[in-house]
Amino acid sequence: MPQEYVYVPLDIFRGILHNKGIKSELDAWLTFLCEDDPEMIEFLIRQYPQFRELYNEVYKLCENMEDIMGCFSEALQEMDRNTVQYMIEEQQAQIEQQQSQIKEKDSQLEEMRVAVEKEAKEKIAAIERMLKLGKLSVEEIAECQSVSVQTVREIEGGMQQKA
Repeated sequence: MPQEYVYVPLDIFRGILHNKGIKSELDAWLTFLCEDDPEMIEFLIRQYPQFRELYNEVYKLCENMEDIMGCFSEALQEMDRNTVQYMIEEQQAQIEQQQSQIKEKDSQLEEMRVAVEKEAKEKIAAIERMLKLGKLSVEEIAECQSVSVQTVREIEGGMQQKA
């Protein structure tokens, strides 16, 4: 069932009210919503007695501020719970996103580790081949393979232990 809403700026209505007065029941309702002047309230009740009961209810509510504050307190507690829940959900989403990024980085690191390991094995194999051929000195092999002389000597020592 479609509903129609009309927004009325009560401050503007109040200005019109002082010029035109209360001419209809709609004006009476808008006056009820926006006026807090006792003389205007009294005038409204004299013209439209049905508002007396509503003003009495509002007056009773205002007398018992603890109940009103309790309503606000309950509303604030609910808002706090909702805010905390929202923050938890936001943090959970952020944690999940970070975990996904960490997994992606771990995968990239593993790929890089495997590539470096493969390259190192290939370099060691190339150095071993050069050492077996015996045509180049340890220094020349180190320079050719861009490694230290000590590294070539360690590989050479490992080859001698295997043999």
